[in-house]
Amino acid sequence: MREDSREPPRSPPTHAGMASEKASDTASDTASDTRSLDQSPVSPPIERLTAQTTATEPTLGALVSSLTRRAPDALLAAMVATGIAGAGGVALLVPSWWRLTPALVLLAAVGGWGIADRERATLGTRATTFVVVRALAIVASVVAGGVLMLQFLSMTMGRWIS
Repeated sequence: MREDSREPPRSPPTHAGMASEKASDTASDTASDTRSLDQSPVSPPIERLTAQTTATEPTLGALVSSLTRRAPDALLAAMVATGIAGAGGVALLVPSWWRLTPALVLLAAVGGWGIADRERATLGTRATTFVVVRALAIVASVVAGGVLMLQFLSMTMGRWIS
C-alpha cells in the first residue's frame, strides 16, 4: 500500500462554509423546483383529473347493493321481519317510544332493498313486483333517514335556536 494514494483526512467545515454550502443547495433546489413547475408534461390536465376522481366514487345505491349482496338471505329476511314487527309493535304497544320507529323502518327498507336487488334478474310480473319493492324501499329509507336526521338535530340543538 502506497502512502501517497491515501486521501488526507478532511478537516471539519466551518460555520461559514456550511452556510454558503446550504445557500447554494437551496438556490439550486429553488431553480429546479420552478423549472419542474413550468415544464410539467407528466401531469394530466384538470379535466381528466376531475373525471377520474368522480368516476371512482360509488353512489349510495351501489354502496347499499354491495353491502346487501354480501349478506345471506336469512339475514335480509330477518332484517325485514324485525323492522316491520318492531315498528308495528312500537306504534301499537308503546307509542311513547316513537323515536325508535324510523330506525326500524330503515332496517326493514335495507333488508327489502337487498332481497329485491337479488331478484331483479327475474322476468315477468315478478320483475315488476321487485321493482316496486325497491322503489318503496328507497322512499321508506329516505323518509326514515330524514326523520332520524331531524331527531338527531333536535336532540343536539334542543331549544338552543329558539
